[in-house]
Amino acid sequence: PFRIEDIRGPKVAIWHGLQDINVGIGMARWMAQRIPGAALFEDPDAAHLSALIRNADAIWALLRDGQDRAAL
Repeated sequence: PFRIEDIRGPKVAIWHGLQDINVGIGMARWMAQRIPGAALFEDPDAAHLSALIRNADAIWALLRDGQDRAAL
């Protein structure tokens, strides 16, 4: 077990679909507030896994190029 506050990374991005009925947006917001430097991207039209699918190009760009969060 670990504390969520102990997660560290050069960039931590949390992608969440607002139509997700499995995990509410409150959990993603809670995590984003507690992980130092985390960025939360909320997709109003995505659900549970579709947030990743719908934003795949931006996610891959962040992973591949190390782009700044603001550029997304």
